[in-house]
Amino acid sequence: MQDVFLLLSLLAAVVLLAVFVSILKPAPHYRQVDQPSEQPENRPDRQVNGNLPFITDWRELPPEDRATLRTLSTAEIVQRYAIPARTARHWRSLANSTQSQKGES
Repeated sequence: MQDVFLLLSLLAAVVLLAVFVSILKPAPHYRQVDQPSEQPENRPDRQVNGNLPFITDWRELPPEDRATLRTLSTAEIVQRYAIPARTARHWRSLANSTQSQKGES
């Protein structure tokens, strides 16, 4: 019986110690994070291919460019807009789906 009591009291002490350690240790989400700047360094305002603006969002493309995407290859889209190949394929599929929704030929 003493062994059980000793084991339970040891277990309770370990649990209390774990609780105190977790209370005293700051959680990761409480760490102060540096505020992001207005213009991140990895996405500066820049020009691609001379006069094309740096665009990373499909919704920022003018309608003429969206129509042109249907005829360009993935490599041409990547070169023209400086975006990853996966994004280029996605933009082209969006351009094609937009065309089919409008019923254009």
